[in-house]
Amino acid sequence: MGGREAAPMGYEPVPPAEADLTRMMSSLDEQAARFGRVGRDLAETRGNGESADGLVGVEVSSSGTLVGVRIEPGALGLGAEALAQAVLRAAKRAEHDVAERANQALGPLVGGQNGEVSPPAETTRADHRTG
Repeated sequence: MGGREAAPMGYEPVPPAEADLTRMMSSLDEQAARFGRVGRDLAETRGNGESADGLVGVEVSSSGTLVGVRIEPGALGLGAEALAQAVLRAAKRAEHDVAERANQALGPLVGGQNGEVSPPAETTRADHRTG
């Protein structure tokens, strides 16, 4: 009987262009869901840092907002200037920690190797460990 074969009952063939569009829309939906998950993860990300002696601890949010400070009783004997410096060093470490965590969360979206994004030039691992 030459010509077209009849499609099975209840089945309508999808033109190739429509199938491609369906695949693209599905891919976009998956990407949007991935971005949503990463956005939620970033919003919940926290960074922690401590002074070298462990007497001061600081927690910051992903936006860098200070969300917690811990000062051990032994730190009160340091004096005002030393205590202030310990808090600043702990805060710097917490900022670096949250930046590393954010980079790890963003890595899969921006194609970093092993889920990592290069840190900003002014922030290094040495900054995280000094003081």
